[in-house]
Amino acid sequence: MSEQDWLNKDYYKVLGLTKSASDDEIKKAYRKLARKLHPDQNKDNPQAEEQFKEVTAAYEVLSKPESKKRYDAIRQMGSGGARFMGGYGQTGATNTGSFNDVFSTFGTGGQRSYTYSTGGFGGGSLNDIIDGLFQNARTQGTAGGAGNQGANAWGQGADPFSAQSATPIANADVTISFRDAVYGTEVGLSYEGKNLRVKIPAGVNDGQTIKVKRPSVEIQIKVAVEKDAKFSLDGLNVRCTLPVRFDELVLGTSIQVETAYGETVTMKVPEFTKNGGVLRIRGKGVKGKTKTGDMLVTLNVQVPRKLSTKQRNALQEFRDASKNRNPRE
Repeated sequence: MSEQDWLNKDYYKVLGLTKSASDDEIKKAYRKLARKLHPDQNKDNPQAEEQFKEVTAAYEVLSKPESKKRYDAIRQMGSGGARFMGGYGQTGATNTGSFNDVFSTFGTGGQRSYTYSTGGFGGGSLNDIIDGLFQNARTQGTAGGAGNQGANAWGQGADPFSAQSATPIANADVTISFRDAVYGTEVGLSYEGKNLRVKIPAGVNDGQTIKVKRPSVEIQIKVAVEKDAKFSLDGLNVRCTLPVRFDELVLGTSIQVETAYGETVTMKVPEFTKNGGVLRIRGKGVKGKTKTGDMLVTLNVQVPRKLSTKQRNALQEFRDASKNRNPRE
C-alpha cells in the first residue's frame, strides 16, 4: 500500500491497538495476529490470508521509527484537512487539493512504491514542506541512464531514462524493505509520461538487477534491500543467527525459532552440535514461483556475564572432571 493510502488506513486499529501503543506492544500484537492468521494455518480461508497481509503491512510501517513518524504525520494532516497550493506538474497553475492528491506514488497490499518522473511540482513549495515535516526522512530512489544525472523519487532532475541501443534501456535504482523482498512487491515508474507498474519478485537479493521488457523499452531495476536486524537472504534461503547455551549444544534440545514470516516453529538441536553449526529448517524460506527456500540457522554460544553460586560450582565440577582433556591438542 502506498503512502497516499495511509490517510484512509488505520494501522493501529488493524493491530488492535491505540496510537499510544509502545514499540513492544506493536511487536507483541503483530506476533499474536501473525500466528493466528498465517496462511499455513488457514489454508482454506482466503480471508485470513488477506488479513495476514494487512497485519504485515501495518507492522512494516509501525515497527520502524521513520515510517511510523511519517505515517502519524500524514494521518494527522489528513484529519486536519491540510491543503497545498500549486498544481502538480503545472507551472504557474493554482490548485487546491488534498495531501492524497499531491502524491503520485501507487502500489498495492502493503507494498512500497516509487515514482520516477520528469515532471515537477508546480509552485516549488511541496518539497520544502516535506523536508520541514520529516527532516529528509523520506526514502529516495534514482533512475537514470548514460549522459544524465538521474531523477529522484519526487520528480526532480533530468530525464531519468536514456536510449542506449536500438531498444532503449531504462535504468532505475529502488530500495525496498526486507519484508518486501521476502513477500515480493510492486514499484511504480514513470516513462515518457506513462505510469508503469513493475513487479519485484519474492526472494530478490540486495544488489540484484531485475529486467523488465516493455514494447518500447527494457527496464533494468537495481534493487537495494534494507538490512534486517535478524534475517538476511541467500537466494530463496533465509539466514539468521540464534544465540544458544553451551549445554544446549552438548546435550541437545528443542528451540522455538521465529521465521521471516512472523510465525514460530520448533527446531531440534542434536546433541554434540558444534558452535557455529548451521541447521536447516526446510520449507521456511522465501516462497518463490517454482520452489520454496529453507531457513538456515547458525548457532552461536553466548558466554554469560554473571553466574550464580550454583552455576559456578557446577562449572567448576565440570572443569575438574575434564582436566585430562585438552581441546587445544
